[in-house]
Formats: sequence, structure tokens, C-alpha cells
Amino acid sequence: MATLAVRGGTPVRSAPWPSYPIWGQSESKALTAVLESGEWGRTEEGWVGRFESEFAAYQDAKFCVAVNSGTAALMIALKAAGVEYGDEVILPPYTFLATATACLAVNAKPVWCDICEDTLTLDPNGLESLITNRTRAVIPVLVAGTPCHMDEIGAITDRHGIAIIEDACQAHGAVYQGRKVGALGAAGAFSFQWSKNVAAGEGGAMVTDHEDVFHVAWTHHNAGRDRRDFSRGCVAMSWNLRMPSFQAGMLVPQVRRCQELFNRRSSNMAYLRGQLEGFPGIELQSVPGNDSESAYHLLLGRVIPSRFRDITKTQFLSAMSAEGIPFSGGYNPLYRAEMFRRDDAGTSPVERQTGLEIDPRETDCPVCERLCDSEAFWGTQRMLLGDENDMDDIVKALRKLYENADEARNAR
Repeated sequence: MATLAVRGGTPVRSAPWPSYPIWGQSESKALTAVLESGEWGRTEEGWVGRFESEFAAYQDAKFCVAVNSGTAALMIALKAAGVEYGDEVILPPYTFLATATACLAVNAKPVWCDICEDTLTLDPNGLESLITNRTRAVIPVLVAGTPCHMDEIGAITDRHGIAIIEDACQAHGAVYQGRKVGALGAAGAFSFQWSKNVAAGEGGAMVTDHEDVFHVAWTHHNAGRDRRDFSRGCVAMSWNLRMPSFQAGMLVPQVRRCQELFNRRSSNMAYLRGQLEGFPGIELQSVPGNDSESAYHLLLGRVIPSRFRDITKTQFLSAMSAEGIPFSGGYNPLYRAEMFRRDDAGTSPVERQTGLEIDPRETDCPVCERLCDSEAFWGTQRMLLGDENDMDDIVKALRKLYENADEARNAR
């Protein structure tokens, strides 16, 4: 048997992975056009308005508001859904911090709902018991670009009159039951941070099919102005969250190349699933529903120690990285973040800043904790932008590690 690279052997892979972000002459020409136009801010007729139209069309949504980050997109979506001070918003702890900080920015309390072990998205079976008379919204997070169990979540929120805000920041182009994500509920939020599947360095957008949601969100992204009557001045206390034209100029060609890259990632994941079918101890993220497609922003999976020769997650990550397959451990439960941690005085930084009582000790998310601590691993989308030979390297490294697990357990 071959010696593991972590023990001094030859790694399976030494070649670099495809670079990202991907850009070309279209982005260069667009940025030059913005520069030479002299219209660098937001205009309805300019690059920002053009991007909003194209992105709404790509996501099969009626309306789009372009903003300066995915966090901002979540913030204006929450305001448009009527979330106010002291309201509760249910979300999974398996997410980037912005999902929670957007709630805190509009003075709402995040309430944590556990996740499904196969999809790593919000578990609808734990949702209804968390609803109170203060619950105003639920944020299903499409982690790695994978749709959530929207039929089940929607049935619950409909019964209680609660808004759904999709955190689709990683899910450009993803499909649930034949429909593009983003406008399946009240609104959806997307990010264009440099690592995302559609990238402009920074940026975000909210999409919706509801005109009333669109107008309120537009007001809250544009310093409280009423889009339909500028003569009213500022009608709400809000922020300037507008997207500059430079980001919009980058994003128009990025949206146009999105489906090509989407198809490449999907093809590689389909091949990888086939190669790993029945492989002991490795489970790739499931995609719920029929006629559904993940955007595969990440290669997300689980290593099951008891079925992978008792290797630990830490040993697995170290050994795979040494073989040239740079998997990482991914998220930790967000409620473990220092900002939620109570000190000796009995309060956390978040509680002192917001005046809200947010006690992580009340949280019960055992699946999320097990997956974060012992099972979940990530590969970046760069790993999915190559070809089948690149996928074969992943399989070879997994097979090599499985066959030599004793070496990994004893590695220092």
C-alpha cells in the first residue's frame, strides 16, 4: 500500500486547482465603460438598473434590488417582511455570521433551528416548536448552494403567517422543484463577494415576486427614500446600502457566464457522486425535492468516522490536504461565536449591544454540533471547475486514505 503524504509519501495531486474568480474581456470592457461614463453611482437607467433587470430574469423573479453585500440584502428583506425590534427570526446555526447579524442589525432576535444531516439545511421537523407570538420570519439557508425543504417549511410558515426569507447567498441559479430559488418566499438574498459563484469583489441583491416587498426594500436600501415619490424625502429611518456602478458593471457579464459555470460544477458533482456511490464512510450533501439542482458553491460532504475506519475529522482533513485535496472543516455552530458567549457578568457582547436576551444555553441543535465537530467537510468551488480527471484525484485520495487509515490515525 502507498504511504500517505501526511507520513512522508507522495501526494496524489500536486497540480493546482482551477483559479477563481473567472473573468475576461467582457468584465474589462464593462469596467472601462463605467469609468468613462462618469456615472459611478446608482441610476435606474445605468449599469445598476441593467444588472437588476438581468439578475431578476436569471432568477425568474419579478423584482431585484442591488445592494453592497449579501448582509445588506438580508437586512432590507427583513425590513420589507415587517421585522421590528424584539421580533424573532428562526434560522439554522450552520451558516455564515451575516445571517444572524442581519437579524441583529434590524433589532431582531435570532432563534436557532437544527439542521438535517443529509442536506445540512434547516430541519422543518424542528421548526414549528420554535414559533412564538414574536416570530416574524424564517431564514432557510441554502448552504453550499443547495435548496432547502421548501414545501415543508412553507406549509408551516403559511399556517402561522410567517415570512420566508431565503438566504441564497451561495445559491445563484439553484432550482427547487423546477423553480429558481430566491423568490420562493417573501424574498431572497444573494451575495457577490469574490468567492461566490457570481463575483464582483463585494455586492449583493434581494429578489422578490412581491411588489410591496420590493418597494419597502428599495426604500431601506436608499436612505429611506420612497421610490414612487422622491418629493417626500426620507420616509423611514434606514441606510445607504446602494451598489456602485463599478460592481454592477462587473456583474452583468458575470451573470451571463453564470450558467456555464453552474453546468460545469453540476456535471463534475454528478460524476463524483457516481464514483463515490457506496464508498464507505463518505456521504455527499443531498439535494431535496424532485427536479431540484444545487448551485454547488461548495463540495460539501460528511466523513462518518465509524464507517471510515475510525478516523477523526481532524485526521481526515489533515491527510486529505497533504494529498493535495484541500478540504476544510467548514462552519462551527454560529451560537458558539464569541459575540454570543456570556461572560462572568452573565451577558454577551450581542446582548449588551442590542438589549435583547439571547442565551445560547437554550439552544438544542445536536445534529449541527455533531456534524460541525465530527463529520462535515468542505471543498471550494474551484475544485468543481476542472474536469473528470480532477474528480478522479479526489476519489484516489479518499481511497488511499481509507486503505491507510492506520497511518493517518498515528500521524503527528
